[in-house]
Amino acid sequence: MVESDIDKIGQVVKAKTMSLQRASSALALRGLAEIAKLDTDPLVSRLIGIIRESESWQERSDAWEKIRKLGPQHGGWERSLKNLIYSSDGWGRIFASESLSWHRCAPEDATPVLIATLEAALENNRNDWARVGCGAIGKY
Repeated sequence: MVESDIDKIGQVVKAKTMSLQRASSALALRGLAEIAKLDTDPLVSRLIGIIRESESWQERSDAWEKIRKLGPQHGGWERSLKNLIYSSDGWGRIFASESLSWHRCAPEDATPVLIATLEAALENNRNDWARVGCGAIGKY
């Protein structure tokens, strides 16, 4: 299987941001997730689920565009995106960080991922994703 530049960027971002990974037992994480669902907008939950679990690039990308437009006025939006930063694959982290930047939310959580995104995009000659990283950093 030939690895695409997109796959490489996601892998590099995850590797460079592994220090952001939060250690928790699976039971505690599941309990916290259940509590969070109680006050999270169902649309936010659905879009986060797609970003986290879908194997389709198009589905993930579409969900990213939609969640970015929703913004922090939707219940659980910021918390759910921050959770993606700390527990998702590289692209989940990128999508979450970029979405947060649009609304100038959680710069301390998103900026390390955005910097790693910029570095990975430049290393893989993907100027389109380098522009995304630069633009997101610039919003802060």
